[in-house]
Amino acid sequence: MTFLTAHARTASTADALRAVDEALLAVSIRRLFTPDEAHQLFRSVEDAVADDELRAEIAAVLERAEAGFGGQLMVDRDRVLDPLLDVRLLLAVPRP
Repeated sequence: MTFLTAHARTASTADALRAVDEALLAVSIRRLFTPDEAHQLFRSVEDAVADDELRAEIAAVLERAEAGFGGQLMVDRDRVLDPLLDVRLLLAVPRP
């Protein structure tokens, strides 16, 4: 990996971390979400990830969370918060 590639990956990760932090802030001020609102939050995070391999890992975490929503009309904050925290951990761990 060259310096420029590493720098681009770092910048991309910083953008993705910002997106996760914005989503976490949005989740912190509400108790309930519709599945569509949760989906939009999840997609905003996924869209901020430029690295294809990392994006696939994040998409898998978020898709599992959405599958757990079932046919519910409202989703509790914890069911939105937990996967976002999982994604933040994925982004925070340095990759080779």
